[in-house]
Amino acid sequence: PNNHEVLYAAAIKLVVRNRYSEALGRFQEALALAPNAEEIHHGHAFCLGALGRLTEALAAYDRLIELNSHDARYHHARAHVLEALNRNPEAKQALARGVSADPTYVPAAVDLALHRLARCDWPPDLAPDLSEAARASAPAVPSLSLALLSGDPLLQLDNARRFIAPLNQPVSAPRVQFDGHRKVRIAYLSADYRSHPGASAIAEVIERHDRERFEVIAVSFGPDDASPMRHRLKISFDRFHDVSTFSDVQVAQILKSHCIDIAVDLTGLAEYGRPGILAQRVVPVQVNYIFPGTLGASFMDYIIADPFLIPPAHEVHFSERVARLPHTYLATDTRRPTPKVAPSRAANALPESGVVFCSFNRVIKIQPELWTVWMRLLARTDGSVLWLLCDDAEAQANLIAATGSHGVDPARLIFAPRLPPEQHIARMRAADLFLDTFPYNAHGTAVDVLWAGVPLVTYAGETFASRACGSILRAAGLPELVADSVAAYERIAGELAADPERLRILKAKVDVARTQAPLFDTARFTRNLEAAYLRMLERAARGEPATSFSITDP
Repeated sequence: PNNHEVLYAAAIKLVVRNRYSEALGRFQEALALAPNAEEIHHGHAFCLGALGRLTEALAAYDRLIELNSHDARYHHARAHVLEALNRNPEAKQALARGVSADPTYVPAAVDLALHRLARCDWPPDLAPDLSEAARASAPAVPSLSLALLSGDPLLQLDNARRFIAPLNQPVSAPRVQFDGHRKVRIAYLSADYRSHPGASAIAEVIERHDRERFEVIAVSFGPDDASPMRHRLKISFDRFHDVSTFSDVQVAQILKSHCIDIAVDLTGLAEYGRPGILAQRVVPVQVNYIFPGTLGASFMDYIIADPFLIPPAHEVHFSERVARLPHTYLATDTRRPTPKVAPSRAANALPESGVVFCSFNRVIKIQPELWTVWMRLLARTDGSVLWLLCDDAEAQANLIAATGSHGVDPARLIFAPRLPPEQHIARMRAADLFLDTFPYNAHGTAVDVLWAGVPLVTYAGETFASRACGSILRAAGLPELVADSVAAYERIAGELAADPERLRILKAKVDVARTQAPLFDTARFTRNLEAAYLRMLERAARGEPATSFSITDP
């Protein structure tokens, strides 16, 4: 009890098990014995942040920086606390100090670029080429951050592998006995069983799973927002386990005790992700689904995709083997209300005439190159406006300035306030054409746009995040709206905007897709997904390693 190094080691073990309150106590005991030990202060500050005690966490990071102002990690962590406190200008300064303290610490440089992107602050050095720096970075940067900044698939694979490396271990998958005559137990692991696009994507699939052949279990480690979606999911699964306070090892033991055959990770390396659960390797077949990229993990067997999302030539960009569904990788929820009547343009502060371009992706996905294309489209389409979802005052001011700098009247920029999902989708019908972002496309948002009856144009690159919208459009029967270059993207959008009759016919085609296109046939999607699961399990039962395969419609 009087050895600060022992107390520190005990605290770290508790952190690894997500037991932050107990870890905090150990860190405090260690600090009483070694008040100037940096790593103890670092762990103490981290636990305060993890427990949501943000004001105390900020003070703890301030103390840490007093001890050592040259470590970029401390400025970087302090910036995250400031962002959580909604003190964004100070967060930006903290990130800049981190970059200044150590220009080789790439996570701070990446987060500074993302902080600026989120506020549409685009200086010439917004995102210098981080590819080589990220490739050599230790630690690796979060995968979703890199997907927003880079369209390099091999970089994303390399980064994911380094990010997940501490969890990779040479553990063999348990053998499974399966003869096709018993129910298959599937566990869906997610941080997003709440009002979230990931929940919307999977909800109807869970409801439609064939209960004669499958038993489906929820493993939830994210927040409970008490939303209607949370309630819908809780009653849809055969069993629902909230494991948010359990360690990775404890959750793995739950999977083992339930004799789970297939574990499907719906969160991956996104916020609140818990890849350490499946790293225990207690399930015979482990699947990466919905997360927009590879996990780089030796313990993941398959990734759910489709022929367009991950064509055979792109398999080298993924550590998992590819299970291709016939139309699209993304499930949809067709049990939500269908918007039928377009709200008046006046009710949405839109002009009564002229083309309404829109983009309801988060503004962090807008890159300066893309903005230049949008401004050219506005300039050559008389009476057109651009309708964006943005309620951040700083981002709005920067976008207004960027519009004027391209010689376009800032009055042609219309900002949409945030609304509940159903109202938001309904108002989309007032738009004429959705303009997608790149290198990170619309994913769930693209489904919402098509559900509202609005066509969209996308540019498909080389990464999962940049090809998802193309997959969705093709499954909606609209492959002509998928561009293979920036120039083609601009041409398609410009031609549609200049031809009102063609745009009207296209909108009618999108409306028909809701009842006829594979994208919105969730019953068919679920049967194909189940066929893929059975293929995986049968192979594992024969003792054969995972291999890529394709499912065809029966």
